Amino acid sequence: MVTFTTPALVKEEGNIPLTIDDNKILPHINKAAAEIKRLITGELYSSILSISSSGTDEDEQEMFNDLQIAETNLALGYLIPSINMQTAGDGIMRSKGWDQTRIEFYSHTELKLLAESYKKTAYDIINLYIPVEPYSKDDDDNFNLPGSFYFASI
Repeated sequence: MVTFTTPALVKEEGNIPLTIDDNKILPHINKAAAEIKRLITGELYSSILSISSSGTDEDEQEMFNDLQIAETNLALGYLIPSINMQTAGDGIMRSKGWDQTRIEFYSHTELKLLAESYKKTAYDIINLYIPVEPYSKDDDDNFNLPGSFYFASI
């Protein structure tokens, strides 16, 4: 599957060690690509993806660069929790070693904050490209307030 980002870009953006196998990153890239396609439509995704760095105008190149950054950051948001663990036997370890050689992994809360930071960066960019449906007169008729109360029913 052709995507905006690559394992190399994900490693560079997230300061991920080069020793991490690309095959551990690819599923997260594919998940990020699928999410972005769903949000901006597959047609727009393919259209922007087809832009090459040669012979395009600045606006097209900016769209390509934006979605490359967004996809890279979204992939990092999905990847970070999965590379923060080691397995031992039949379970996932919380820490490793004894005393001064002890290695502690990020807590669930810390991981969530870090992943959400990458995802926020991605969604801030993606929001620029999500198609907006044109205003419709019917929208006024169905305006609803919080709860199960419809303004049009008054």
